[in-house]
Amino acid sequence: MNVEEDGEMLSNFGIGISEIEETYTAEREGAVEMMKEVIRLSDKHQMFTFREKPQREKVNNQNLTRYALRINKAALEPFYNDLKSYAGNLETESEAVKDFVQEFVDDVAFLEYIKTEKFDAEFDYSDKNTTLTLWTDGEGYPVMIESQNRIVPNDDVDNQKLRDKQVKLILNLELGGLNESVNVVVPEEVASLVDHMNLLFGGVREKGEIAVVKGSISELRAEAELFYDEANSYGEVPLAICDAQEDSMFAEDSVIKYFDQIKENLGEDQNIMCMSTKDAYAVSTPLPGDEGLYYCGDSSGFAGEVEGHITGVSCDTAQGEGGPFGEKEETSGLDETQEG
Repeated sequence: MNVEEDGEMLSNFGIGISEIEETYTAEREGAVEMMKEVIRLSDKHQMFTFREKPQREKVNNQNLTRYALRINKAALEPFYNDLKSYAGNLETESEAVKDFVQEFVDDVAFLEYIKTEKFDAEFDYSDKNTTLTLWTDGEGYPVMIESQNRIVPNDDVDNQKLRDKQVKLILNLELGGLNESVNVVVPEEVASLVDHMNLLFGGVREKGEIAVVKGSISELRAEAELFYDEANSYGEVPLAICDAQEDSMFAEDSVIKYFDQIKENLGEDQNIMCMSTKDAYAVSTPLPGDEGLYYCGDSSGFAGEVEGHITGVSCDTAQGEGGPFGEKEETSGLDETQEG
């Protein structure tokens, strides 16, 4: 799921409201139980904290309590792990719950991404430039939710009108008129939300997928060495798309799980190339994005970006333009910095 897909989902939100309502009505029990668990775990890990002391104020002739909230970054990982554990033991026939688990809980890319320095920087930026406010009535029921976001477009944004500019995005949700009919009027000559998102943001989701690829390739090297220590060989496997080749490191579940992890996040058609001999091996796969880069790991201890697929048992053999199925470029294709 990338920025464009997320934008399309939000842009078409109004179209799917009736379907969501029908699904919720049919599967209410399972959905409510899942919501209760999410709330319980959120409370357990204190996912939300107060930016300031709650205040009483009058809004639209109503006496309300105002809460300025912020997300607790330290709670994200333990909350997500507990939710993942709960979902793993969940027995339900609710399609809505299954879809929620598949879309948001079984998300290895997100879990890897929140451990990176890039996420720390982006979260801190968001925390400084985003405010989330909740108003409740005298009985504690939510009445209004408001999110304010200060957005600074990327320096390389194409639209000259947005250069050196800032955007304040305010989303306000008022809860009222429940079960009353709604007439949605779409104004003419407006840009879709996906257009704005693509214009203002890079690829946050893409960064998480890149982290999964790099982490998986790097970590499988340790499993390869354990296999070699026991078998005194990596196994004889000719250059091919990775498969569970018998009598080789690529047949080990501890190695296969990293290939599966990559495909779960980037798709089953993700092209992962492998080759091994008795004393050497190499693995390569494309990285998400438009740069055309690949990520490679081999028995020398190298793990880094290259410009194509391997053609032998070393990342030094990586070729441009897609490797052995494309034309070789006159370049070493190696990153100067090797990650051990």
